[in-house]
Amino acid sequence: MVPTRPYNTVLRPGDGKMPDNIAYLLCAGSRDHSMGNPLCSQVCCMYSIKQAQLLMGALPMADITIYYMDIRAFGKGFQEFYDQTREMGVEFVKSRVARISEKENGNLILHYEDIENGGRPVTAEHDLVVLSVGLLPNTSFLEVFSDHKPVTNEFSYIESADELVSPSLTSMEGVFVAGTASGPMDIPDTILSAGNASADGKFYGMEPLEFKKLCEDNGLKFLGSHTGQNLPDKANWDKTMAWWDKAIDAHAEAGVKWIVQPWMGEVGYESLDGLKRYIEYFNAVGAKCKAKGIYFGYHNHDKEFTTEFEGKPVQDWMLELTDPEKVMFQLDLYWIDQGGKSALDYFDRYPGRFMLWHIKDDKELGASGKMDFAPIFAAKEKAGFKYGVVEVEEYNYDPLVSVEKSLEYLKTTNF
Repeated sequence: MVPTRPYNTVLRPGDGKMPDNIAYLLCAGSRDHSMGNPLCSQVCCMYSIKQAQLLMGALPMADITIYYMDIRAFGKGFQEFYDQTREMGVEFVKSRVARISEKENGNLILHYEDIENGGRPVTAEHDLVVLSVGLLPNTSFLEVFSDHKPVTNEFSYIESADELVSPSLTSMEGVFVAGTASGPMDIPDTILSAGNASADGKFYGMEPLEFKKLCEDNGLKFLGSHTGQNLPDKANWDKTMAWWDKAIDAHAEAGVKWIVQPWMGEVGYESLDGLKRYIEYFNAVGAKCKAKGIYFGYHNHDKEFTTEFEGKPVQDWMLELTDPEKVMFQLDLYWIDQGGKSALDYFDRYPGRFMLWHIKDDKELGASGKMDFAPIFAAKEKAGFKYGVVEVEEYNYDPLVSVEKSLEYLKTTNF
């Protein structure tokens, strides 16, 4: 369901018709004991909702319906994205689809129970039906091992030996797990999971110097990484700090300049007390990093600006209560804008705190015309800017092409 390639639109596979009535069927083959997959795949809801929004741009006259059992919108900004999609006109039908039949003209008839109207049987006709198929574990990794294999859970995913503090640890020493090998997760969580695995003393299974050499052999500099741990309780504080010691030592051996944690758990957004506990935690981690000659920082999304305590955004509390000698900030220029705040205002009020930037648009840099980067770059000295990381939020092209276009934009704008 890519509205750009290869036809620059969406066509029905059977006959090439451009559909004007499209349905998404969530939980196809998941949450279903009869299919041998009782798990929720977690990612299908939001990926389908995202595709629905993209289709509304490509086919503005099309009607789009999403048939669901439950909407799982648990991540940062997910509920707002779901609400926005409803407001854009996508219809959501809480249902259980029993079967799909095909008419002679190629259209499809959905036979389903209408849950919100007493469970009555209903039929609906669509030009095109997209199945959001449940995720299944890939068990082929077991072929890599001979006598001993890492322990798997009842669903055939690799089981974490310490899910709370070191989720990448497995039952086998020296073998770490990341991404969907440990369970269903989306791309951002997979990246965080990989970062966590790297912090267990290795980077993608490689020793620090080995990984550094791999980067340099390919013309890259290994400057820093995203990794971290959620706020520990008192019982797990020492264990979490020991994890950080190991992670920091590995990064120091690789010669990186910074470590950034790009998230907080819900505790940090539920109350000012919870946020202050996170700030104390980040100050402690920052002290450990500073002792090894590494900067420690925090990366924002939009929620830090939209969540307030006592009339003040979370981001402001963090800037005011973290120790500038121990904690710097990686400002995401796109997410602060999405959070309704101005980067320039923050540079004025908190000069020198933003050593790192995520330079980002909602597509390739400059493509949307919404992000005004020029005044932001003009204030880079006041911000304390030293390094920028380009990130593409939504790809119009293959990833490497998008990166190339973003780099070309930066080269031609003389920022």
